[in-house]
Amino acid sequence: MNQVKWGKEMVDFMRSTFDTQMATMATLQNQWEKIFKTTFERTLTSQEEGREMLNEWLAVTKKNREDYKKMMEESITNLGTMLKSAEPEKGK
Repeated sequence: MNQVKWGKEMVDFMRSTFDTQMATMATLQNQWEKIFKTTFERTLTSQEEGREMLNEWLAVTKKNREDYKKMMEESITNLGTMLKSAEPEKGK
């Protein structure tokens, strides 16, 4: 197996693994968000300021997750492009 083909397979594996990891992380964060919100809403001592803080924190974690996902997807795409450009042209 030549190095370029091996590299492409590694990039495909990285992308698949990353997609699975991000889907799992998103599911976990969404479930924790539901738990936090439900618990907080049922707590008699909860105040508006605390709710706002919780909502801001949840929004920041979602934004950071999306930023991380975008950065990693771009990196994997760039690696795939680099490997594709290193592939020898056929017919030469």
